[in-house]
Amino acid sequence: MTPLNQLVATVVMKWKIHPRNTAHYMLASDDEIGYLPTAWISEWNPSTDLGACAAVLEKIENDKWSWFWRCEDGKYLFTMYTTDHMKCVSEFGSTKELALCRCAVRAYGGQLED
Repeated sequence: MTPLNQLVATVVMKWKIHPRNTAHYMLASDDEIGYLPTAWISEWNPSTDLGACAAVLEKIENDKWSWFWRCEDGKYLFTMYTTDHMKCVSEFGSTKELALCRCAVRAYGGQLED
């Protein structure tokens, strides 16, 4: 688990680590007893895994964000903006997945370590 992947899980996806079984994430709104695991922590890596990255894209689209990406000077730029264009956030990354994760964390109000 990297700090960025954990930020994506908690800030963007609205998950939390189960307090007793720390091997998986659960919805932050679920209680400890009546919950379903959302992802295994060791296997959910949206900053490097295209499948997990697709789940993040689905979440931001469901939350009414629009987005686009482009490659600039060998780096990827991912941009998210609200449908009313009142908020726009962009982040670079060495891969599309990394750029998306960095941008999503910032768009949802999380703090990135530089």
